[in-house]
Amino acid sequence: MAFTFTAGAVEPGTGNIFYTATTDTNSAAGTINPGFEPVEIIVINTTTPITHRWLKGMAAGTANKVVAAGTQTTVGSNGITVAGPNSASPVLPTVTLGTDLHINSASYVILLKRGN
Repeated sequence: MAFTFTAGAVEPGTGNIFYTATTDTNSAAGTINPGFEPVEIIVINTTTPITHRWLKGMAAGTANKVVAAGTQTTVGSNGITVAGPNSASPVLPTVTLGTDLHINSASYVILLKRGN
């Protein structure tokens, strides 16, 4: 297992969910089932300061990526994918963090934002 997630903590006022995660040396994607289809996802690698951000409307597997030096790029594959309840599979919304987000033995903070 590449990503190990904590149980999500729901922010009472907004319904947004926060997770923390760690990775091992096996580079693989990780999956979260938040129970809703997020409109924004922010993943912060707190070990190697790298931030990935995905907004509803972005293509599957993409993300905006900002590294410690402030350089910003677009990840074209292996980024963040959201499969909503209207997709063929799975039935429940699923968020997949692709291998571009994986850094060996790192810690992460993940925010999944609900729409209004």
